[in-house]
Amino acid sequence: MRKSETMKAWIAPLFISAAFYDGILGLLGVLTPAKIYARFGMPLPEHLGYVHLPALLMIVLAVAFINIARDPKGNKNLIWYGVMVKVAFCLVAFGHFFFGEIPAMLLPFAVIDLVYIALFIWAERAA
Repeated sequence: MRKSETMKAWIAPLFISAAFYDGILGLLGVLTPAKIYARFGMPLPEHLGYVHLPALLMIVLAVAFINIARDPKGNKNLIWYGVMVKVAFCLVAFGHFFFGEIPAMLLPFAVIDLVYIALFIWAERAA
């Protein structure tokens, strides 16, 4: 394996980890939203659609990450969609947190997404 191939070998595991991360969180949001909300002492939204739609979108994103992992160079264009979704979540989470309008339970996920943003950009440049 050449040096450039070795350096790029980390890209597939990165996107597999992102697929598991978002996929599992998405499945939990679809299958057990009441337990998650209760665990953090939060009331459920007025309609479960407000939980299910973002959860299903996370599963869709996980599928995109699997495709990136399978062919990072061929699916390089999908990386920016992952970056944009992660940036959008961070803007909402941190923006609302600083105004005291969002549960602190979301902050660890926003911090994890900040790490993913940096790694995704690095991966896009390396792919």
